[in-house]
Amino acid sequence: MIYLQGSSSIHPDKDLLFENISFSINNSERNALIGNNEVGKATLLQRIAGKRQAFEGPLKAETKPYHIPKIFGQFNLSDNSSNAGN
Repeated sequence: MIYLQGSSSIHPDKDLLFENISFSINNSERNALIGNNEVGKATLLQRIAGKRQAFEGPLKAETKPYHIPKIFGQFNLSDNSSNAGN
């Protein structure tokens, strides 16, 4: 289980990314984090994985969460469709 309560984070340029976020995720649950670009999703995931300190708010995890960093550039299967079977 992951438990986050009252977490807030400020970007290095002093912009508030998120404030007073609280939630829990059970081990058997799957969740999605959806939002606009550059609003703090990756920062929140880094916080959960223990790679970034929050401005405030405790984090408890029964197991160590794993963070997969952003990968810039996407692989598109349709780009290779003309090469299929060659």
